[in-house]
Amino acid sequence: MKCMDCDNCKFRSETCLCELSKDEDDCPLALFYDYQDCVIGIDTNDKVVLSYEKMVLLLADEENIEIKDAKNFVDFNLVRLLDYTKTPIIIMYEKGE
Repeated sequence: MKCMDCDNCKFRSETCLCELSKDEDDCPLALFYDYQDCVIGIDTNDKVVLSYEKMVLLLADEENIEIKDAKNFVDFNLVRLLDYTKTPIIIMYEKGE
């Protein structure tokens, strides 16, 4: 499943995320299309890396909910989606100070 028209994808660049998928019709961000702004990189195995902290803050801001509720949503709903992605994605938890 494509998350959007690849011609309009802001990640279409030298390393287009669509080119990282196992199937040309599956964008790595298909199940995470609302979290494109949370992409922080690509690992050495060409897996897209999303920032957990950015995902939580984005959700809290967009839905006008508490950080605690946003974390619960991300943990319960989004992290579970990792088992269903055709193209592997990494959600990186930043180490606290």
